[in-house]
Order: sequence, then structure tokens, then C-alpha cells
Amino acid sequence: MEFVPIDIFAAALGFLSPCATLQLLRVSRAFRGAGCRALALCRELDLSGSCLLSERGAVSLCDALARGQSGAAGASDGTGGGGGGGAASLLTSLDLSRCSQGVGDEALAAVGRALPHLRVLRLTRCKRVSDAGLARVAAGCTELAELDLELCCSLTDQSLASLAAGQSVGRLSSLNLSGCGISDAGVETLARTGSASLTHLDLGGCNRLTDRAVRALAPLPRLAFLSLNDVHKLTDAGLVALASSAAALRQLELIACVRVTDAGVQALLAGLAGLQRLAVANCLRVTAQAWWGLETKCVIEAA
Repeated sequence: MEFVPIDIFAAALGFLSPCATLQLLRVSRAFRGAGCRALALCRELDLSGSCLLSERGAVSLCDALARGQSGAAGASDGTGGGGGGGAASLLTSLDLSRCSQGVGDEALAAVGRALPHLRVLRLTRCKRVSDAGLARVAAGCTELAELDLELCCSLTDQSLASLAAGQSVGRLSSLNLSGCGISDAGVETLARTGSASLTHLDLGGCNRLTDRAVRALAPLPRLAFLSLNDVHKLTDAGLVALASSAAALRQLELIACVRVTDAGVQALLAGLAGLQRLAVANCLRVTAQAWWGLETKCVIEAA
């Protein structure tokens, strides 16, 4: 009886979606090696929303990706070998968003250990992730350029300190911290020690933040997009700081910033000639008088 070479089988499995491949690993031990090899061939891996991925399985999967060999461990039920080693994975993008059962600090430690070339990591709604896990990512993923931590609500200022100290900080261009438990001090640490490359920053719903954080961010040389939606302590003083220093800013979101007034919006529009989009919907103290009769190329979203 002739057997299909594992590399050919893995290439065939590559036509399946990553989640479908995980399902195959779960139901058949015979296909496990080829399935893990198929995943190891990916440069981008989207496992978002997978209910098949356990924490133990996520660790095994990372180690399998790092080895990229047929003896890889199981990815969904967590059986099989562990331990990294061998050549580093070539995976550059990993989406584990909404894998609430399979992603915690142990999984992030494996990501940091096994995936050094990762450039994009998305962890939206992975609520079990803590500062300890993110520290391992910051230390190990030295090429990270995009990090999505939306609603990872256990993260604190310590995570920002880890990012600021990590080797990837000079590459990090996009950071989503919306809904995280960070404060002004954490933002100041990030701004002071390593955010010169940031172009996109989402701080929506970070309700501990005040004008102090915005003043720290205003001088960042490349910051083109900033979201401060639902930052209820933000006032006109923060907008004045942006108007005076945020020369690179092109898009600003202030939705439901209830303390911002017409005066703050007028300062922005007068001071930021390059601003292209301003979202001020549900800002209860902002009216059309803020831009009435003003000649501006900025698109204002107020409804």
C-alpha cells in the first residue's frame, strides 16, 4: 500500500481554513502531523473565534509551528509533545481574537517563545490575558508591528511598561488598547520610552485616562490616528494640547466625550491644518457652532 507523502498531504490540507484544519486535528490522530505541517506552512493564521482551541492546545500549536515538522503536537485537544526547539516559525500574523477559552498567559508565553518573527498579533476579547502573558510577548516577539488588545480588560500599566521595554517597541506602529485598565501613568511611560513609531492608537473606553495622557501623546511624531471614544474625563485642555503639538494627526475620534465643548473643537480645527476626519458624535456639549462658517477640509462626523 502506498502512502501520500506528508508534505503533499499538508499542501492539500492548506486549502482548508485554519479552523477547519483544527477540526480535522481534533477528530483524527492520523491526520495530526499533516494538519500541523499545513498550519506551519502559513504565513498568516486566523483562528479567531475558534471554540476548538484549548490553552494546552494553543501552546502545543505554537511549538508545532516553531518546529514545522510532522511530529508536531496536537493543536485542539492538547495531546502530543511539547517543547520548542528547531528553526523559528516564519509565521508573521496570528489572530486569536475571541478565543476566550484557549488564550491565557500560558498561550502567550508560547507565542513569545516560538514565534519571534510575528508582526501582527490580535487578541481581541481574550479576557484571561494578564500583564504577565503580555510581558512574554513583548520580550519574545521582537518584530511586532501591530498589536490588538481590545477588551483585554485585565491588562494594566505594567503591560505598557513591558511594551516600552521590549525590543519591538521601535517597530510598533498600531496599538489597540480600547477597554483596557490603563491609566495616565502607563500612557506616559509608553510615550516617553518607546512610541516614536506609533501611527495608530486606540484608547477608546479607557475611562481612567485624563488630559494628562493626551498631553503625553500629543508630541508623537508619526501619530496619524487616535481614538479617545468614551474617555469621559477628557476636556478641552486635552484638545488644546493636541492642537498645539500633534502635527501628524489625520484622524481623531472623540465619540461620547461628554466634557468636550465647542471651544475645544474650534482649537483643534484651527491648530491642525492636516486633520482630515474628526468624529464628535454624542459629544453633548459640542454643537455645529464649533465649525460654522469655518473653511476646512476636515470631514466632521457629528451624527
